This record gives sequence, C-alpha cells and structure tokens, in this order.
Amino acid sequence: MSFNPFEYVEVMQAWNAFIGFLPRFIAGILVFATFYLLYHGTVLILRHVLERRKAHASIISLTVKTYKIALITTGVVLALQQMGVHITAALTGLGVLGVALGFAAQDSVSNYIAGITIFWDKPFYVGDYIEVGERYGRVTEITMRSTRIRTRQNQYLIVPNRTIVNELVINHSKNGEVRVDIPVSIAYENDVMRARDVLLAIVDPDSDPRLSQYLRANVVVNRLADSGVDLYFRLWINNAEDEMPVRFEYLEKAKYALEGAGLNIPFPQRVIHMRHENGKESN
Repeated sequence: MSFNPFEYVEVMQAWNAFIGFLPRFIAGILVFATFYLLYHGTVLILRHVLERRKAHASIISLTVKTYKIALITTGVVLALQQMGVHITAALTGLGVLGVALGFAAQDSVSNYIAGITIFWDKPFYVGDYIEVGERYGRVTEITMRSTRIRTRQNQYLIVPNRTIVNELVINHSKNGEVRVDIPVSIAYENDVMRARDVLLAIVDPDSDPRLSQYLRANVVVNRLADSGVDLYFRLWINNAEDEMPVRFEYLEKAKYALEGAGLNIPFPQRVIHMRHENGKESN
C-alpha cells in the first residue's frame, strides 16, 4: 500500500478548517441558546401580564407565538452570522417573497389585524346581541378572521372582521337593560292620556320577569301623522335576547287593549275636494 501525500494534505486541510470553524460554531450555538433560554425565561411573565390585563385568550396565544417567533428567528440569524454564514442575500430574497405574499393575502391580513383590534378593544363578547349594518343577531364565536352571528332566523352569519371594524356596530347587550320602542297609532279624536293609561295598564313586571323592575314603561307622542297620532309604547327589558319576542307580544296586546277601551287605530284616509263649474267645492 503506497502513501499518497496529496490525500494526507487534503485531510490536514479539512482538519484545520474544522478546528478553525469550531470556535465560530460554538459561539453560534451559545448565541442561539441565549435567545432560547431568554424566551423560556420571559414567556411566563408575558403571559401573566396579558392575563392580568384581561386580554382575550386568542390575543394571549397570538402574542406569545409572535414573541417566540421573533426571539427564535433573531437567535438563528445571529447564530448563523457568528458561524460565518452570509445571510444578507437570503434575507433579501425572503423580504421580496414576503412582499409578494402580502399582496396576495392582503384581505386575510386585514381581517387578521381587524381581529386583533376586536379582541383588544372588546366592543362585544360572545353571547352579546349586536347589529352590524342591517345584520342583527347573537355573537356565537369570534375568530381572528371573522365574527360568527346567529340571526333571528337561526341562520349562521359569518362576517369578516374588517367589515365589523369599518361599519357602525350597535351592541344591544352592553349596558344591561334595553328599551323596546313599539309604534302604536290612535285616531285624532281619541285622547292621548287615555291611550297612555290603557297601554301602561298591560305592563306588569311582577308577572313578566323579562320586564325591568327599575326602569318604568312610558308612552310618548312620536309624530302627528296624516291619519292619526303616532305613539311610542316604550318598554324596558332585562336582556337583549327578549327584544324581539317582547316587541311582537306587546304589540299584539296593545292592539287588543286599545280596541277593548274603544280607542280607534287609524287607517290611511284621503279627503277629496271637487270643484264644480259654478266654483263651489264639495267633499
């Protein structure tokens, strides 16, 4: 077996390269380990702070994951730099790719950011009855992309979060009691005070637990219309979920109560004036 000096030189060069790279490799490992330990040493503190601020569980999870990705990614980049790896070109390529993906997924990103806004601002919670534009229903679920609402017709409505953020949102459950305005009309010849007494007589919070014990019902004049006097029969209820059932039920009760008291509910009327050839008018 003959000795090949060229193979010996190659082995020595590889060994010397390894010995020269070993300190940089160890330094890179130490840098990465520092960031890894930093994450595990601070993540519990971050989670505790968010929980004390009563942040939503989704916000806590998102923040912790973002924090982890940021620290670990920074640790990897600095570790590779310590090892002598040139990552500038790679980062530039990733930046261009990120911009392209951002344009392709801008709708998803906008919904995602809007979801963070909803979780942080807390305009409503699961179980609240809200109105978004012409949509009304009970919030059943809030995700980072959309808000799910069960409508009055028991339909499952999925509203993108950016729509929630950009439109006017009315939360019917935010302040507890909700006022229900029931439109009622009476004829001009009827007495408003009499109609008020008749309507208020059918309201009994003791027998109907849906009605508020503290905020009293009242009747106000809303408009002097063409055919009669428009009233608002205003009731206060304890929970927004009873808004529609109470409205329908007491509108029917109002009809029977007014009819039973001899008060007329008007219907559209028109008075026609006819002019004769002699200039006189007749109805």
